[in-house]
Amino acid sequence: MAMTFQQLMKQDAQLVLVNDAEFAESITYTPKAPPSTAVVRNAVVDRTQLEVMLTEDGESDLRTAKITIINDATLGVVAPAKRDAVLLDGVTWFVSALDPEPTMGTHTLTITTRELVEIGPANPIGG
Repeated sequence: MAMTFQQLMKQDAQLVLVNDAEFAESITYTPKAPPSTAVVRNAVVDRTQLEVMLTEDGESDLRTAKITIINDATLGVVAPAKRDAVLLDGVTWFVSALDPEPTMGTHTLTITTRELVEIGPANPIGG
């Protein structure tokens, strides 16, 4: 039996999009709602969406980026929610917004952190 277009899109997302040998990188995802069990998943991190709000002393007050994670109980996350935690590059981020509907078997989440980061040549924005 031939696969449907939707099944093919989900398969492509699993084999290519969230494959750490291709586009994805490892994150630790912890839902806010019980059971709050942390899981390691692969996600595509879009650092080009990084926004930095500067304080008067040149430090960031808020950083925002986007991640794409597969809509799958074993390989990704089925029901992401605001305030779920994402550990990325040793920094804890929180889901601040999510697309209303999964697209092509994936969720696109906006993640935000308030960790202060010095802005300067040694640490360029988005670097």
